[in-house]
Amino acid sequence: MAQTDLLPFLPTSAAHQQSFSDNTPALYDQATGWMTYGELRDKINDVSSCLEENERSLVLCSLPNSVESVIAYLALASMGHSLLMTVPDAHDFDVLIQCYRPNLIVTPQSLENSGLKKCATPLSTLNFYQRLGESTDLHPDLFLLLLTSGSTSVNKAVRLSYSNIAHNTKAIIESLGLDNAGRALAHLPLAYSFGLSVLHTHLATGGSCVLTEDSLLSQNFWHSVREQDITHFYGVPYHFEMMDRLGLKRLKVPSLKHFMQAGGKMALPLAQRIKGAVEKIPHNALYIMYGQTEAAPRLSCFNALAHADKLESCGIALSGQHFEIIDDEIIACGPNIMMGYAQDFSDLAKGDACHGRHATGDFGKLDEQGFLFITGRKQRFAKLYGQRLALDDIERCAASLAPCLAVEGEGKIIIFAESAYRAQIGQIKNLILSQTSLQGPWVEVRTIDAFPYKANGKIDYMALTQIGSKLP
Repeated sequence: MAQTDLLPFLPTSAAHQQSFSDNTPALYDQATGWMTYGELRDKINDVSSCLEENERSLVLCSLPNSVESVIAYLALASMGHSLLMTVPDAHDFDVLIQCYRPNLIVTPQSLENSGLKKCATPLSTLNFYQRLGESTDLHPDLFLLLLTSGSTSVNKAVRLSYSNIAHNTKAIIESLGLDNAGRALAHLPLAYSFGLSVLHTHLATGGSCVLTEDSLLSQNFWHSVREQDITHFYGVPYHFEMMDRLGLKRLKVPSLKHFMQAGGKMALPLAQRIKGAVEKIPHNALYIMYGQTEAAPRLSCFNALAHADKLESCGIALSGQHFEIIDDEIIACGPNIMMGYAQDFSDLAKGDACHGRHATGDFGKLDEQGFLFITGRKQRFAKLYGQRLALDDIERCAASLAPCLAVEGEGKIIIFAESAYRAQIGQIKNLILSQTSLQGPWVEVRTIDAFPYKANGKIDYMALTQIGSKLP
């Protein structure tokens, strides 16, 4: 089945071109300004023409959040290439090249390597290189390789087909009720499955995306939201925590009405405060979602404003998908489930190893209405003195006093609170001891200037564990 038969999220198909005018705004960044769909399609064709001599290949894409990055991504995708996505400066290029043997490399960096030949394209901020040497065999269905953020190996990637992406994009659009009036702030990295799905869904509906590399805490970030009339905000719990601290009312962003949260579970007190703030906005929406890169990426969703009693849930399965609970573990099922994992180039010729089923590694339960509740994670358990302890539960318990993160240390649970909550350290420890079977020496509460985050906005628990091991 051809890619565009499933979903024309690439603005190169006839069906997509007929759904709106060429003059419709599509993309914006500060360097380029606004680009219409007609201009976008012309740019895609220009880039494709420069690369047309290249056969279907694996392309290593190191792309910042910019209009030219989206042009490059769409041009390469429309040519049928398989794309390995990474964030600039996030991974060792030499290691990835050696591991996956890409035939093409796209990056803002200038690479000096005798094994690379530079290709001319009309994009001024990105460099295209052809790697000279042995090619990598690719399965005909392989479309995307997304590196797993939670892996201890930087090389492990999720193998996704176009069909996986297309089915999930359709389901997200339906669940969120997206249309061509939506204007999203694309601040999440394009190499992050959540960030890429924002781009896919808004292009598929004829909406528009404003791309930025600015931090949520910068003035430029909120200036863009105001000046470009952003309507849809997507973020992980960290982004909503920062928004809560800044104060949605004080930010004065009248166009911003739709809020979508994924990338981890919000603590209930934070979810309640965000819900309260969004409820005061006319024509509002607050959607809480659950997903994994392996699911391309969304699995469930619900309107938190319509289900106030379900704030600790992550919603119901998206259209065409369903959950099974086996031995307390959530098994995700649907046409969006990945083909499998890749550790190196030898895995790229493999077919579908998952057959529409994925053991998520999350523990959970379904209520009578089909709402999913996450109760823990296989990898977020500590074992102390014969007791198995859910670190997520400890964090939720402490959250009533302060935002906290918990990791396993040497013979103890280490709980981190930010320095602003130094006065609550004793209360936090007493609360944890009262709510668990832990003994005093097994729990240590420390303060930290700021929680460590990865580029995609998720908590960097590995870094936190290393910090805990170094402190006396």
